[in-house]
Amino acid sequence: MYRHLMKSVWLLFAVLLGSAAASAEGELAALASRLNVLKDAADALGAAGDAIAKLTDGVAHLVTTGDSAWQTVSARRTHDRLVDISARATNLSGVRQIAVVNSIDAYLAKRDATKTDWDTVTMAIGGVIGDVKSLLDDLRSERSDFVLEGAYATLVQTLGARSDILVKLAALPPPTTPEEKAQLSRANTNYKRLLENFEAAIQALNAYVASQ
Repeated sequence: MYRHLMKSVWLLFAVLLGSAAASAEGELAALASRLNVLKDAADALGAAGDAIAKLTDGVAHLVTTGDSAWQTVSARRTHDRLVDISARATNLSGVRQIAVVNSIDAYLAKRDATKTDWDTVTMAIGGVIGDVKSLLDDLRSERSDFVLEGAYATLVQTLGARSDILVKLAALPPPTTPEEKAQLSRANTNYKRLLENFEAAIQALNAYVASQ
């Protein structure tokens, strides 16, 4: 009787231990998946920044050399689109009707960030990546020399084969672990660089249009 009881206890213990191990493995897999999405977002923002920097260099070269081959109407259209994208990307609160956080910095600084805060961040990140990719789609048909193909390929992959990054980001719970926050912080660094590159591109386009 005692032996039978002990055997049952050990079997129950083994089942519980196995269940706990499976649960731990599941949590690790889920964390790895979340980290991959955040890493993809950070990489895509970095690629977007590189792409805009390439555009800036291309336009600045036209100004320096006095090349007027690019039609002014196309340059103005690109300028206006960049101004619009930059304005919406700079103030995250404009992404939603209700102002919650207005920057990724503000989100990271909040001790009690909500799902609504996170939704604002993910919409802004996904939106600006999509906007830059759309801009590059059009530029490739007009001035392919302005498009950094490696960066463009990254954006296509992020928004295509890996599915829309916005959908994946929106499905994530707000980042809470140090690893998740580290990836979000890297995304934030790339986001800020992208905003700076927007400004530089806009100035270069202003100079080009003024020279025509």
